[in-house]
Amino acid sequence: MLVAYTNALQIIRTLRPIVEQLKSYDANAADQVVRAATSITHNVAEGSRRTGKDRKCFYRRAAGSASEVLAALDTADAWGWNVNTAEARVLLDRELALLWGLCRGGRGRGAIAARAGDRGRRVPSARRRSSPTHPRCRGR
Repeated sequence: MLVAYTNALQIIRTLRPIVEQLKSYDANAADQVVRAATSITHNVAEGSRRTGKDRKCFYRRAAGSASEVLAALDTADAWGWNVNTAEARVLLDRELALLWGLCRGGRGRGAIAARAGDRGRRVPSARRRSSPTHPRCRGR
């Protein structure tokens, strides 16, 4: 199981009391948070079963939904609503970092750790190609 998926589930668990608080201010805002957070888990799960660019598309959608939840929390703060969002923000930032690594196509420590389900263990970075004759490096 991807760390990004288990982290997304933890985000939902953390958002449950926040959604209840948001309902007292604006039911539509609470509903938007529920739909966006649910979309994170759905897109990560579906992306993990896809291949190639299709996979990255789902991870990008999940990142967009995570950003949407952050925007909803920012909006609640801007309205002055008394909602404790600190723990959710930390998890959302982690989710965005994990998804960024997955969208990069598995390069680097973050993506490898996200796929391996590794938590805290150092994983070596993938070797970067720097040859001017390599097709992916031309024009850099």
